[in-house]
Amino acid sequence: MIIAGSPLPDSFATTVDDLSEVDFSLLPDALKRLSVRKGDLYRMASVLHREMLSCNTDEERSQKAVIIIGNMSENNQIYAELRYFLKNRKFLGEHPSFKVVKEKKAVDFNLLPADKLLRKISSLSANLSRMRKWLKENPKDVGYPERLGVAKGFEDEIKLMRERLHAIQTQ
Repeated sequence: MIIAGSPLPDSFATTVDDLSEVDFSLLPDALKRLSVRKGDLYRMASVLHREMLSCNTDEERSQKAVIIIGNMSENNQIYAELRYFLKNRKFLGEHPSFKVVKEKKAVDFNLLPADKLLRKISSLSANLSRMRKWLKENPKDVGYPERLGVAKGFEDEIKLMRERLHAIQTQ
């Protein structure tokens, strides 16, 4: 029998968080955003846990459980990113917000002619502008880190395309 306010039995006690002494303000921006997302995901999972008690059907409960499991899975990825960075001083790069940037860099612009490259730069610049506007208007959104990664990917792509265009024009 557990009395309210009593400590948890040893078998249920949690270990001390190995990140409790970390000053997150000193981390790179990408990890700061992931750290904030980690908290948002945890709070969302807590709310969904409470809501599961009032669900009328098993399907409602299972939908909430899927979201909770997804949130906790992503939190594990975020913890892995943080621990890896603290140990190695470089990014692990396994979280989806890092993968978006990697996938975008894989495009080879050396095959595009100047006219198509110019259109691609224009189109991507418009997308980047819309993305920056969204980021400015929604800094606390749960999807902010992913979209920030996408915006960074757009910036990198535009830079590569402009370098390629410059090389074409100077030939």
